[in-house]
Amino acid sequence: MAVSVTFTQHKRQPEIPVKDLKNLPINYRVCYKFAPKEVDKDICECNRIRRDHTDITANDQSKWHISTHTKQYKNTSDYGRLINDALYVRLDIETKLEIIHKLLFNFWKISKPTLIISIIGNATSYSLSDRSESKFLNSIVNICIKTNVWMITNGLDIGIVQLVGQAVNKARLKNPDKVVAIGICKWGSIKDREVLIKREKQNTNKKDQYTSKTSDVNNDENNIQNGACDLEMKHTHYLMLDDGTYRTFDTKDFRSRLCKHITTLEMGNTPR
Repeated sequence: MAVSVTFTQHKRQPEIPVKDLKNLPINYRVCYKFAPKEVDKDICECNRIRRDHTDITANDQSKWHISTHTKQYKNTSDYGRLINDALYVRLDIETKLEIIHKLLFNFWKISKPTLIISIIGNATSYSLSDRSESKFLNSIVNICIKTNVWMITNGLDIGIVQLVGQAVNKARLKNPDKVVAIGICKWGSIKDREVLIKREKQNTNKKDQYTSKTSDVNNDENNIQNGACDLEMKHTHYLMLDDGTYRTFDTKDFRSRLCKHITTLEMGNTPR
């Protein structure tokens, strides 16, 4: 299915005071201790090459683990706005949910949801009939325009999430204030992620705006197999989780834990 990338002008989201956001304990992770793969001794289990690590002795035969092979660093730059005006942040996959709660509601000023829809889509292609696609799109649009809904996906431009992006875009045209689409993805699985990194500006009085490029063609199977996909650019927010690995899609149980946390605190429901 061909999906073109276009940007529709929506109501701009509130500016974030950068100095305030920097006060949040938001970190990212870097794999510093080289742990060779069995199939390729020059590649670490994090999918980076040997020379990208500060500890390359590889004497430790223990299995790669986030707690023993990575270090945390303060995130002072990898957050802001993309070219589609969406807000994003790179953060440690083990960030406490209380911190993310504060980010979402106090800094990003997202309205409390009355409904959370979590779309579980893998990083694989799919095929639907035109009738099924239309029915799915219309269902999502109708839900979005009637309530303060949060759509939560993997945020990647592949599979069913492509359709979700189209539905979100249509819904925001009708009711821009009620639709929130949050992509929860892996920082290391984002294609062209390096263009998201904040660059020092000579004029410090300029607004902090960060841009991202996105391809106007679909991801092919090679991109998927290599573990890198474009972002689906119709989303409104992105949580880019970082465990120190690259070209992997697994976010573990982060999404379900976040949904349960928000449901309990903001919607008054007791998790089952």
